[in-house]
Amino acid sequence: MKNKYLIILLLLTNTVYAADSLVCKISVTASYFTADALSDIYYINQHNEIVKTHCGSGDLFTYSNKNLGRPVSIDASNPMKVLVFYPDQQTIVILNNQLAELSALQLRGNISVQNFQPSAICKHTGTDHIWMYDELSRKLFRLDETGNQLASSEAFDQLFTEPIEVETLYSANDKVFISSKNSGVLVFDAYANFEKTIPVTFDVQQVTANYIIGIDLQALQFFEFSNQEIYNYPITGTSARLIGKSVFVQNQDSITIYDLGER
Repeated sequence: MKNKYLIILLLLTNTVYAADSLVCKISVTASYFTADALSDIYYINQHNEIVKTHCGSGDLFTYSNKNLGRPVSIDASNPMKVLVFYPDQQTIVILNNQLAELSALQLRGNISVQNFQPSAICKHTGTDHIWMYDELSRKLFRLDETGNQLASSEAFDQLFTEPIEVETLYSANDKVFISSKNSGVLVFDAYANFEKTIPVTFDVQQVTANYIIGIDLQALQFFEFSNQEIYNYPITGTSARLIGKSVFVQNQDSITIYDLGER
């Protein structure tokens, strides 16, 4: 019922945001941002630093490793083990809740270890396992934190008749979802077996237990798993995350939080 109420609320909203729905706004320039279940915000700034902040509290923690090059994504689904992906050095860094480095997973091979060229990663729901799409083998892999392979898909060239351009990975409901430029969202089970394609056309931002969330033509869009329908919520932004009843919206120079709760 709560999910239905949220959808009804979204459909009934005719303005971008009511003034009283504004929770907080921070002025930041970020190449990437996300948020965790505690409403902490993580972003990559212009100095390639990882910053953790909380709206109204200022910057809490930062992390930087210039030896690894440019970070491109952050997975904070487990705020005690935050994943940061550095594709230049084929490395995933795992940080604690104060952004201190716990470990680093090097995916560049050697004479005795397989070489990977990962293009996207995410954490598997409710575990410490990591999903990775490898450009070299054109396969999806599930790894533990030390890099041991737990599952792998067939090569995408064998699975699909058309080339797949992988953009991002998400995990929810014990599955992994692959957002692609040309083929919608591909769904795989926990053992990397392909299940189906969801033909959404918006720019996917997030996958939750109930929705695929994206942005298209300046509208926040919700694809609901239960009824396979898409609902729109007017929004202006380049990226967004839904955390509980709050939506976090990124623009060119800010991240703003709006309340989508009861009114």
